[in-house]
Amino acid sequence: MQLPIDEVDPVAVAIYKAYQRRALKEWRQSNRLGASILGKDCVRELWYSHHWVTKWVPGGQLKRLFDTGHIEEDRVIADLRAAGYTVWETDPDSGFLNEETGEIEYAQWMSEFCGKHAVSYADGKVKGHPHCPDKIMALEIKSANKKQFDKYEKDGLRKWKPTYYSQCQLAMHGLGLDRCLFVVICKDDERYRTERVRYDMGFCEELLRKAAVIIGSPDPPPGISEDPSNFGCKFCDQQPVCQLGTQPLVNCRTCVHSRPVHDSGWHCELAELRGCASAEIPLDVQGTGCTEHVYIPALVGLKVAGAEAGAADRGCFIDYELSSGTLVRNGYGGLSSAKFWAHAFGGR
Repeated sequence: MQLPIDEVDPVAVAIYKAYQRRALKEWRQSNRLGASILGKDCVRELWYSHHWVTKWVPGGQLKRLFDTGHIEEDRVIADLRAAGYTVWETDPDSGFLNEETGEIEYAQWMSEFCGKHAVSYADGKVKGHPHCPDKIMALEIKSANKKQFDKYEKDGLRKWKPTYYSQCQLAMHGLGLDRCLFVVICKDDERYRTERVRYDMGFCEELLRKAAVIIGSPDPPPGISEDPSNFGCKFCDQQPVCQLGTQPLVNCRTCVHSRPVHDSGWHCELAELRGCASAEIPLDVQGTGCTEHVYIPALVGLKVAGAEAGAADRGCFIDYELSSGTLVRNGYGGLSSAKFWAHAFGGR
């Protein structure tokens, strides 16, 4: 007699919960704009991402899927080597001491752009392609389900996944190479498909111009749509804040006092005004901010009725006018950002 089958599988639930716990433990905001995200159409999404406006953590099932993708990368590199290709998966000049193990480890191939606020990581460098056996190429590895794999075969890389195409291009741009070997494997039936991607300098320069605009803009630029039902908006991680009225995170990057500076740093203008020894904001502090956080007005979206910059003996404030005509202050002499949002928008 067959045992009853649970409608909700308790084993699967427990496994996914374990992955979710690990995702939460490993979670951290991306410090810089990655090559992949720069291939997206919506510059507002990119600005929100760089300013840590929202927090997104993958669920357990999705976390496992991401881990599977990393495992696949190792398998593909092993396959390439077995097939006679030479693969350099890490940068030999990046060696660093792992203090826990006492061993020297090496990092991925990395290139930095736009004052180190944009970054590209390649899965490796590869040599041995039969059409150009002595040429060293960048290497990018992806996996896809059958539906997506078939779409790639039909449309080609650039049309299929502009984000992946951007990764390939900026990898070549940063590493000084003119070809990238793009490898995709079908997760359903183990089909391989590879493509040699040609370097496009004009495309890379346009990507980096876009990155520079995003990094240098004090306010979020226009998005692709104001309509929450827009296809590109419905699946955007930033939609809750962008279109649905969710409170932006309180941290240094959503604060009117901060701005990005060279060497991937962030600078606090209030600290500078007060003559602090350093106005640089440490990375581990940026995620929480301080008690004098004041929202960037464009993230609030209310009419500004008045404002005053901070000084050596006081913080700054911004007064907003609600639809009722009531004034509410965010900052010095008013409400902290968390209390301000609850008061202005009813805690939505």
